[in-house]
Amino acid sequence: MYLHLGAGVTICIKELIGIFDYGLVNSVANQEYWQTAQWDNKITALEGKAKSIVVTEKKIYVVPVSRTTLTRRWQQNQY
Repeated sequence: MYLHLGAGVTICIKELIGIFDYGLVNSVANQEYWQTAQWDNKITALEGKAKSIVVTEKKIYVVPVSRTTLTRRWQQNQY
């Protein structure tokens, strides 16, 4: 199954690790992880105002769709 993130981007749900609010990027605990991901070019920012972060096995997506909406889409794909 797949999850549509917006801007024509879809990911395989099996690769999904987590969906988080974008505000977590600024927390001190996440700064090292975020900097490492930027250094490794693993971050893909979709067009629009960032609202959430989707972490997969291979990439991190900065998405203009809320965590709540993405979670709802994921839950609908479970059935």
